[in-house]
Amino acid sequence: MRCARGPWVSGLTSLTLLLACVPQGYARPRFAASLGLDRSWIRQDEAVDGSARTWRWAPTAALAARWRLGRLLEFEPGLALSAVGRQDRWVLLTTAQGGTVLQTVRTPFTVKQTIHAVELPIRLRFMPGARTGAFADAALVPAYQYSADLQTAFGTSSTAAASAPRRASPEAVIFETVGSATGLRASLYPWDLRVSAGAGWRFAVAGHGVDAALRWDEGVVDIRRRGLPQAHTRVMRAVVSLAL
Repeated sequence: MRCARGPWVSGLTSLTLLLACVPQGYARPRFAASLGLDRSWIRQDEAVDGSARTWRWAPTAALAARWRLGRLLEFEPGLALSAVGRQDRWVLLTTAQGGTVLQTVRTPFTVKQTIHAVELPIRLRFMPGARTGAFADAALVPAYQYSADLQTAFGTSSTAAASAPRRASPEAVIFETVGSATGLRASLYPWDLRVSAGAGWRFAVAGHGVDAALRWDEGVVDIRRRGLPQAHTRVMRAVVSLAL
């Protein structure tokens, strides 16, 4: 994952402003650092040519501040770096003249899309236990998409008798339109917005709270500009947090 100074500076500035808005009557916050693993997917119009699709795996890291709100709730705004994406394998069909026979050349083609983002989750946690135990949380997750990667790879071509042409898949349309990482970044809106829900368990380790949680994020806005198939992010995240 590429880590530029710009995203961190803008993210920390936003987090500082958010923390300044917390009512002063609440106790001093505890800060937490977390590491996790994302299994992400960019959900878009389905292909019609039998393309194979796989989820993308990527690490994630976050910092957050926690306020206890009464006996049952915690308020936790944070800052995270993440990378979401998808991988599509489809077949590029071209027609060629093989002697006196018209042939179709089939070329396996893989497209990997990765979008790097700074997330600013605003999380509310239901925590019945005072220090340890089960919890559930929900969050609104704005994400600034500061960078994008597009990788392509061709497999070995094969030939067969020519068949009727098939409609191009959305992945083919995207590649023909954006063509490069720069084009992919230009095809995206700068902001994504997701809703998140999760559950986990808090342990006490040497006087520190350690959370193990599993969360699901679902994008609620289209991240691609007009003229391309609509796309929404989807993330399953396993995370471990340590209260500092």
